Amino acid sequence: MLESLDLQTRKKLRDILDVTTNLVVVVFALVAIGVLVKSYFASKGVNTSVPISRGSAFPQIPGVDYNKSPRTLILALNVDCRYCTRSVPFYNSLAEARQENTKQFNIVAAFINNEEGLVKSYIEEKQLSVQAVSGVDLNKLGIQMTPTIILVDSNGKVLDSWRGELQPDGEREVFEAVGLPYKPRTGSTSTEVNIKKTVDIFDEQNAALSIRPHGKTQNDPAHFVEVFDVNSHGNVYLAYGTSMYKYDANGKLKDVRRLPADFTSPFCIDDAGNIFAAGARGLTIFSPELVKVRHISLDHLPEDAFTLKMALDRKRESVYIQTYTPNPLAQILYRFDLKSG
Repeated sequence: MLESLDLQTRKKLRDILDVTTNLVVVVFALVAIGVLVKSYFASKGVNTSVPISRGSAFPQIPGVDYNKSPRTLILALNVDCRYCTRSVPFYNSLAEARQENTKQFNIVAAFINNEEGLVKSYIEEKQLSVQAVSGVDLNKLGIQMTPTIILVDSNGKVLDSWRGELQPDGEREVFEAVGLPYKPRTGSTSTEVNIKKTVDIFDEQNAALSIRPHGKTQNDPAHFVEVFDVNSHGNVYLAYGTSMYKYDANGKLKDVRRLPADFTSPFCIDDAGNIFAAGARGLTIFSPELVKVRHISLDHLPEDAFTLKMALDRKRESVYIQTYTPNPLAQILYRFDLKSG
């Protein structure tokens, strides 16, 4: 009798759970349908983007008065847009022309970025002498890409527009549209003013030197971390796989040698081709032929320390070694005098 009652109780609980589950599914379905219907009718009834066409009225940008000049050039920009940065020299030419003809036209840079400080820093870094407005909803202005240039008259009527990074012919059109002779762009995107510095041998748009290792392809994405060096002659030494590759300053392969079994990275090269590598609690020096010449023990290094990076001071004949120890957690920079040891 007790066993039968227990079965009935379990059956009732199961039925209640089934009904509850079905109700939850129905409720979620109704909510989803409601959201879709609302979105559908909202998208039909509200148009947040106004297409840009000649003769159309361009929306007002907060803080910008079109009446102050016969014409206003609006630059739609994004600080993270590389084509905007590459166009900076052209914008600088426009800004210079505007300063020489203040009553002819005005320039406004409308940034999609909300951070006012970020926009201010960008303007100062690029040396743009224009009015800048941050946090502009470009979509509501009908602008779908950056950079975009819109020319409006004193009433805000669109006279013309240009999209993307302009070539010289396009730049000339913009100057003609504001009634001024073409002023070629000043500066270059590869100058210190117009790019954020990365490393000296690279431009943000183009690598100054590109080398594809001749060895067998490695699948490890971290394989190249701290495994190359360049001496003062411009020779590039690259440890790849089980070999050391030497390239000249133009990227031409000059030499390949097999790495010794006890060779460890990182390493650095002097002008004579001698190689200084981080060994176990020490510094190992190899000849240009990768024959071990000397091992210098660094007994003061902790046993669990390993080398993060090495650098050679050729003038002072010193090697700098940056180490990391997990316990206690620390990074230490050592300077080793090669003359005195």
